[in-house]
Amino acid sequence: RTGPVAGLLRSTLTVLRPNSSFIAQVGTASGAPASDVASLKIRPIGLMQLTGLKYFVAVAEHGSFSAAGEWLGVSVSTLTRSVTTLEEDLGLSLFERSKQGVALTPAAGPVLAETRRMLASLQTVTEVAAGAARGTAGELRLGVRSPPLGEPLRDMLARWREGHSAVRLVVHELPDLELFSELVARRIDV
Repeated sequence: RTGPVAGLLRSTLTVLRPNSSFIAQVGTASGAPASDVASLKIRPIGLMQLTGLKYFVAVAEHGSFSAAGEWLGVSVSTLTRSVTTLEEDLGLSLFERSKQGVALTPAAGPVLAETRRMLASLQTVTEVAAGAARGTAGELRLGVRSPPLGEPLRDMLARWREGHSAVRLVVHELPDLELFSELVARRIDV
């Protein structure tokens, strides 16, 4: 493939590793294959890089550091420093700066699209976690004694389901002695 996007992909391959807070950048400009594990440079992703990515999107959307700073409630120097650090980390100029404001460089377009997608995914993760913490989403593993209490339990669960339709309810019928051990082993929640 040719073109600016292909060049960007050839120069930096970004790999997110599951269950890890690291990002690997593989430089292939030297001709080394991207699969060459010895060429990996591991950089931790921290709060500052996420903030830099959010600031990058804000500057791109507002067209200037001062307008983005005003909208975000941060100083222009903080915003400039953060975006400059991000550019250094990426090895890529994101903006063409002028007195009239900023414009994305040709290589920054794909970075902006991916950053927006990633930030939206992080927002979704936050919302899903909040729903699970409130008990309005996710899964609830309920342990009930066997045999169950019958009609009172069915009525109670039916009322509960009306207000918690996004929660998957898994009912485990267990003898009294097993209920406690399953709870301690965290195989049931309630």
